[in-house]
Amino acid sequence: MNNIIGGYLMPHAPILIKEIGKGEEKKSQKTVDAMNKIARNIKKQRPETIVIITPHGNFLRNAMSINLNEKLYGNFHQFGKENLEFSFLNDLKLANKISLLAEDKGIETYTFSKDEVDRYNINHDLDHGVLVPLYFIKKKYLDFKLVHINYALFSGKKLYEFGKSIKEASELLGRNITVIASGDLSHRLNKESYSGYSPKGQKFDKQLITFLKENNFEEIVNFDKNLAEEAGECGLRSIQTILGVFDDLKVETKVYSYEGPFGVGYGCAKIDVVDEYVKLAKESIKIFLETGKKLKLPENLNKVDFYNKKAGTFVSLKKDGELRGCIGTIFPTKESLGKEIIENAVSSAFRDPRFYPVKKEELDELDYSVDVLEQPEEIKDIKKLDPNIYGVIVTKGSRKGVLLPKLEGIETVEKQLDIALRKAGINKNEDYTIERFKVIRHK
Repeated sequence: MNNIIGGYLMPHAPILIKEIGKGEEKKSQKTVDAMNKIARNIKKQRPETIVIITPHGNFLRNAMSINLNEKLYGNFHQFGKENLEFSFLNDLKLANKISLLAEDKGIETYTFSKDEVDRYNINHDLDHGVLVPLYFIKKKYLDFKLVHINYALFSGKKLYEFGKSIKEASELLGRNITVIASGDLSHRLNKESYSGYSPKGQKFDKQLITFLKENNFEEIVNFDKNLAEEAGECGLRSIQTILGVFDDLKVETKVYSYEGPFGVGYGCAKIDVVDEYVKLAKESIKIFLETGKKLKLPENLNKVDFYNKKAGTFVSLKKDGELRGCIGTIFPTKESLGKEIIENAVSSAFRDPRFYPVKKEELDELDYSVDVLEQPEEIKDIKKLDPNIYGVIVTKGSRKGVLLPKLEGIETVEKQLDIALRKAGINKNEDYTIERFKVIRHK
């Protein structure tokens, strides 16, 4: 199972923070807006853990340094704002598992904590490469643990391999994670640059941003070392590392912003794992809005189930965490799963009587999920129900109520049945049948 929710490139210039910039941050308004957009995305995604790769923590040339302190703390005292402080719980299980898996691959790691003898005189505080992205994220989302990793001067391929260890660790532990590549781009864009000017600065930034837009991960992993060095960047290795997290996954990238107002390149981008079930539902709604017609099932989808399988499906839409539409079928009504999804996606957006039809300007604000239902089975003993595993169908004559599993706020069988019965208009004292079913959920 894939546990990677998403990935982001975020710059870490303290001047982006209004308490430090004191108005200067407005010169980078595109970047500030993009950082806030990323924070809103992460709030929607609700990762259990955020993994950040930084260039400015405990830098070791020949080992990835991984923070194993139980509590992670940092502030901006070196930028004149010691009272601007942050603390997080470390996801120690994930951090340790990443280290072990990397070492198994022959990738050197150095784990450190205050409880162990430190031969490198390590600074245990979070660096600004971590704190600046988290400053924006914490304004929108708080319910996460953190893993703090500093990259080494490894090759792009070795950093990519380390990223694969992050992915494998999250899968083994069942941890839903978001990964962040903290890094600025060239520090030598013009004569205002405090690192000096190089004509290679703009060339580096242009190439890297282009490769991100094109999903060209191979070129990023094998990026020209000399060009990167002459550009005076600090973000390339962070990016090369998190690309490994998306190994063997179908992804889409989007660059939110790029600018260089202080002679330093700031880029904000996201990497999304593409789920073809969700993508088909989204495209169905978009096409119906634009043309008033249902999407014709594409012929080039990777999942053969779309063409040769039949199943009931539910398509659910949420906006700002609130339900915006949900329509589905318990049993298949179309000749293929793909057509079932298209039909129910359109119905959830435009035919759910509880909501007004979805508007074009809402499309980017919606969260989508597609549930593919397995065959229901009748049960007599409610002890065989579990709202985190099974959905329920309650039936009395022509009255029927359905409730999907794994719904937020529904943690007991009693509550699950109560809601399903109310939806069906069945009194709990009536003689009704109960069926349970599992779903495969795509979000």
